[in-house]
Amino acid sequence: MPMEIKNRSMRICCAITFCVFTFCYLYFYQTDILSYTQLVASNGQTHYVSWLGAGLITFVLQLLQVCVYSVLKLNKRGHASTYFPSILFLTILTSINSNGPISTIWDTWIWLAPLLLVLYFIIAFSMRRYEPYEPELRNVGFASQLLWINLGIMNLLFLMVGLYSNSDRIFHEKMKIESLVLNRQYNSALRNIQRM
Repeated sequence: MPMEIKNRSMRICCAITFCVFTFCYLYFYQTDILSYTQLVASNGQTHYVSWLGAGLITFVLQLLQVCVYSVLKLNKRGHASTYFPSILFLTILTSINSNGPISTIWDTWIWLAPLLLVLYFIIAFSMRRYEPYEPELRNVGFASQLLWINLGIMNLLFLMVGLYSNSDRIFHEKMKIESLVLNRQYNSALRNIQRM
């Protein structure tokens, strides 16, 4: 199997993994947080549609990755690192502070995000420079080292999202109840309150 086909299949697997993770994470876990964020940011003028929001955010983040890949052209072990800017923006988007105004997330991210992006691009360009000298990897279909190295890197990036985004269970429950009340589902909201 030619190297270009192996690289393409690895890139497709990474893209599918990223899109599935991002959509599921936004749709099933962060929907209420994003609803709250949009409600507060728009002063109650707009409403968040969970499937549409998750789909659009996933699409935009995947598009960002394609742009980063087109600049860096990392094809081997470092390909999954082209998802770092997308993962960073996903983390920022879902790191709403549960005990303060929405504007408080910018206190940290306003200086940390540009710093992380500059460091990332310095490291990524260094990786690109040394990519031609990487030793060949064992490649046997789905069990190729190239695929599993990149999926391992992606799992570390997904772990970053889990660690630095809002995972406060009580805040999630409160936002779920608020979302149910806004949608006039009072019985479901009452059941959630009793469960808390």
